Amino acid sequence: MAGNLANLVNAPLTSANLARLDAVILDPPPGGARTECAEIVRSEVTRIVMVSCKTASFGRNAATLANGSFSCNWAEVIDQFRMSNHIELVSQLSRIQAVNITLFCGGLWMKKRSIKIRGHMTSVSLEDEFWTELGQIAEDRGISVASLVAEIDSRRAGGLSSAIRLFVLATVKSDGTDGA
Repeated sequence: MAGNLANLVNAPLTSANLARLDAVILDPPPGGARTECAEIVRSEVTRIVMVSCKTASFGRNAATLANGSFSCNWAEVIDQFRMSNHIELVSQLSRIQAVNITLFCGGLWMKKRSIKIRGHMTSVSLEDEFWTELGQIAEDRGISVASLVAEIDSRRAGGLSSAIRLFVLATVKSDGTDGA
């Protein structure tokens, strides 16, 4: 097992730092690790052990990770300093593995993917080109595909797959690109 030690205050993690890792032990400063959690979501990291001395920052960090397809497997409160009101939270999170299925439907090849939206898994069937464009739009905005789908879902009227297609088409059109 190999690892790296980083000081998040002086040098926040980037996706380049995480490129070779499949697990992270995260012990952020009291203010939390918002930027680092967003980078972890964009990375290929699949497991996290997170330690926190502040419940509020733990909650914010855990919410960022949950919106990025991580699930909390367990959390434990440790009363490390019994003569004070100080506690430590330790938790283990794992990335929810999306189900990707390719199917032939109505004369079109579709990719069905499971995405976690607000704590629940949902399946979305789209043509591969829409998944590619959706991924690019999410990357341009600095968010995960799951977060972008949740944003679209919160504003939609009608089916989720149709709403995503309309969003992608409108975005591509407003960017002046032809989708290629």
